[in-house]
Amino acid sequence: MRQRADQPVPQHRLRPFAAGLQTGFCQETGGGWGTALVAHPTQLHAVPDGLDDQAAVMVEPAACALHGALSNQSAEEKIAVVIGAGTLGLCTVAAISKFRDDIETVIAVAKHPEQRRLARELGATTVVEPSELRRAVRRRTGSHMLDTGQLTGGAALVFDCVGSSESLTDSLAVTEPGGTVVLLGMPGSVHVDMTGLWQREVSIRGAYAYGTERVNDQERRTFRPVLRTGRRRRPRAPRLGDVPARTLPGRHRTRRHRWTTRRRQGRLRPA
Repeated sequence: MRQRADQPVPQHRLRPFAAGLQTGFCQETGGGWGTALVAHPTQLHAVPDGLDDQAAVMVEPAACALHGALSNQSAEEKIAVVIGAGTLGLCTVAAISKFRDDIETVIAVAKHPEQRRLARELGATTVVEPSELRRAVRRRTGSHMLDTGQLTGGAALVFDCVGSSESLTDSLAVTEPGGTVVLLGMPGSVHVDMTGLWQREVSIRGAYAYGTERVNDQERRTFRPVLRTGRRRRPRAPRLGDVPARTLPGRHRTRRHRWTTRRRQGRLRPA
């Protein structure tokens, strides 16, 4: 039976194992590059027969994206910006398109042509290069741009799926007063001018991994709606397999590691 593992593991439950962040990150229990790992039964989900292996590989990053996409819901939000079109960014675009009926416009920022094509297919309303982001949001929201590059208005919700100083600066520049910036992915050290954060009363929140979400007025583990979405094809709700995962045989672990540390156009999650 094929299964996927979810849910970060509290460190006190790992004893006598060495402490780790979540499933697959512990020295004694195996990891994502290994042939097997140890997980609690409650963290395992059977992969439906209708979901092929390439789509199943995308369940975990798609769950991270869904957790972030659902983290700040309001009936007032109409425009969202997704900065970054790697695996997490594209999955965030798909999650918003499928699960956020309150968002009418999704502006995605993608650097490479293949990423821009995928962002459109996954539901982005507008796709722009990084240098065009501020002008695109200005046109869509009817805002003005100050000499500093800061918009007078902006989007209610901005998802930063890059996590660099540059991307966070762009996020704050295009977020409307009182809006929210959601940081997805792994943390890092950044240096950003936060003046606008106070002046415009913008909120910044993090979204890490997955857990329990409220979907259709029901509390559900994040993996469950993602697994169901992967089996279906509906308008504005592509299958998970549409976000490509390049596969390499298990014997090529060193090659996979080298490949993940290089930036290559149009290539996304390795498996």
